[in-house]
Amino acid sequence: MDVRESCYREWPDAAEIVGESAVKFTLHYQGDLPACTQSNTRSKEKHYLRGKFNPQLERLWKTEPLLEKIINQRQPFYAFRVTGGRIASPPDHDAMHEMVWLDGLENYWFVPLATRRNGLGCRLDIKWMRPGRPGSVINPNGGDLDNRLKTLFDALRIPHEAKEARGADDRAGKPSEHFYCLLEDDSLITDVCIATEPLLAPESTSPSESQLAIGVTLHVIAPNTMNRDYGE
Repeated sequence: MDVRESCYREWPDAAEIVGESAVKFTLHYQGDLPACTQSNTRSKEKHYLRGKFNPQLERLWKTEPLLEKIINQRQPFYAFRVTGGRIASPPDHDAMHEMVWLDGLENYWFVPLATRRNGLGCRLDIKWMRPGRPGSVINPNGGDLDNRLKTLFDALRIPHEAKEARGADDRAGKPSEHFYCLLEDDSLITDVCIATEPLLAPESTSPSESQLAIGVTLHVIAPNTMNRDYGE
């Protein structure tokens, strides 16, 4: 089968700072992955994808030893507002993980795994099955695949304002509700490798239908006392 692969790195030497990560896992998605544009940012669709990743990441928190230790030791989670796309935690805050809330969704807590403060980044190894021919992942003219990747990357991060979280307010009456996300911001994606294959499922009718297996490798991009358990 004709399979095309395309890889690029945001920070070429990031993975060599402290060695291989201790946390690796795979997220799965099957469904539409539409392209976002300036006129249609696909906020609703991005938040729908977040909802698909949320239970997978919640299970990760309960089964991955490093994260499970945080829960079992009842280490505190501090909650901060998101301002200008950044978590507004104070300079002396030194907890590894934190919750965030948005103006307009004050009773709804988002929990990112990798943040600027905890110094974690991630590599993505994506197997992407979709209708059509393989390849053409990188389009210099900003074509469809590029914009569909933008939809995916934005769905992996926390919302930066309430209008990006359409649907979250449906459960805002539950103050203890946690919504697990991979990233504070998609700038923390340091490496991406994408392998594409034709989607042969006969029931597929949408041109944006996709099956994704997203391999995630967490690694340290800014060593500090908080993330020393994440590197070898």
